[in-house]
Formats: sequence, C-alpha cells, structure tokens
Amino acid sequence: MLQKLLYNTISLDRARPFLRNLWHEAFGDCEAFIDTFLDLCASDEVLHTLSMNGRVVSALYALPYTINCNNTVKRVAYIYAVATDSEFRQKGLMRLLMSQVHDSLQQEGYAAAFLLPSSLSLANYYASMGYRVCACRKRVMLAGVECAGYIYEKCDTLDNAACTFISNCFAQRRNFVIHPQWSLRMNVSSCVLSGGALFLAKKDEEVVAAAFVVIEDDGTPLLLDILYCDETAKSSLVAYISKCYSVAALQALVCDKSEGAPFAMALPLDDSFPDYVGMQLMLDK
Repeated sequence: MLQKLLYNTISLDRARPFLRNLWHEAFGDCEAFIDTFLDLCASDEVLHTLSMNGRVVSALYALPYTINCNNTVKRVAYIYAVATDSEFRQKGLMRLLMSQVHDSLQQEGYAAAFLLPSSLSLANYYASMGYRVCACRKRVMLAGVECAGYIYEKCDTLDNAACTFISNCFAQRRNFVIHPQWSLRMNVSSCVLSGGALFLAKKDEEVVAAAFVVIEDDGTPLLLDILYCDETAKSSLVAYISKCYSVAALQALVCDKSEGAPFAMALPLDDSFPDYVGMQLMLDK
C-alpha cells in the first residue's frame, strides 16, 4: 500500500473538501473554526499530505513562526492538526509524513519543529520521533484593580494598531514564539467563536494592554495571554475583564519552564535551539 502513496501532490484548493472532512472526523471542531483556519492560515506552502488515488489520507500543517532566541531570530514550525483518515490508521502513515516534513524543514533552515500533544500516549508517540518537552503550562488566578484614565474595548476583530502593539510585545519576550499577523487574527477569531473576545486597554488613544479571552464549555472565561506596557495597564485590564464576566478573578494560562503539565514538545533541527520556549496562543483547541 505504501508504494501507492504520494507526498504533497494535491493543492490546498483541490484538497479542501478532504481536509475539512478529515479535520472534523479527527478533532470534532465546528465548521466555522475549520473554515476560518483554512482561509487565514493554510496555503500550499504549509500543507503537507499523503494521498492515494487523489484522496488525502493523512495531513498536517507546518505553520511558520519565529522565536527571539537570545536576541537571534530563529525560524520554527508549528506542526498542527495532525490527522490520518480512520480507514488508514495504525499503518505508519503519520510517521512517514512527519519524517518527510522534518526533512523538508531542515533543508529550508528551520531551527526546530514543535507541537502540542493532546494526551500522554501522543506525547510518548512523538517522543519516539525525537521530540522533547520544551514548555509546561499551568492555570493561575489573576486579580486586578481598575484604574482611571484607561479606555476599554471588547473586540471581535484585530485592527492594525492592536496588531502592531501585540507584535511588538511578543518580539520583546526572549525565547518566546512570535506570532505573525495571520496567527494573531486566527486567535482573535478562535476567541470570538468560543464566545470570548480580544480586550484592549487604551490610554491617550494608544493601545497599552491586550488580552485574549476564550469561554470554556462550562462558561468559565479563560485568559489565554495578556500583553501590556506596564503592570498598571495589565491590572486595570484584568479588573475590567473580570467585571465583564462577573468574576472576582480570572483564570489564566501561564507558560512555564518547569512547573505545570507538559504542554509543548520540540524536535530541534539545529544545535542552537533552546531547551525551553515560551508558547502562548498556540490554537490548542
């Protein structure tokens, strides 16, 4: 059967119906999320497939990001939405596809590939390919104090001013994944689809803090990340969001080097990739 498999021979446009069905079967996400991802994030350059007789049987997306690694910008790829058609599982197809992708990324000069395993069994599976834990994540409670002088906005889209502010904040975080515009816009869309939003605090018409909030299945607001100029802006925005959802404090996700549950795994493709990489907003639905 493996002799009939073809690697990367189907374009995104042609593969789209297969990809939507494969994604829904594997992950159960709503069609709106799948279509938003395909529209904002996917392209022939990031899509990797194995196909048979014109049918996609295994697929993933190697999404391009960068990190500020000790003041050196390095290219990394986020391996996302890894899925194999149910009829073709347990046959080694994903291991074959991942190997092809790793070879391609290394040839293109990427420093590492990383992914977010959704279970211990998957973590063990990726470890067998050389992946290692590079980030942990935990939940904390954040409380704030609203301060005078700020204007707050609850947004369902990302404008240029907010995008520039958030991008600049990410670029200043050492050893953190830096999000390009398409990724930030996808994250805002994901927040909105959950019932959440992007929240902004402004002072003198300038964005000084931004927070991504999703609503969990039980109705709990969850702060995925907050970026800010100073602690006062952060505290004030947290207080405003808490007030919006009538909670005393916000549950927040925090990326950490050693504490919390294993969250992300990386496969270094050069010797300079750090042991720890901060990861927020990684679309881990």
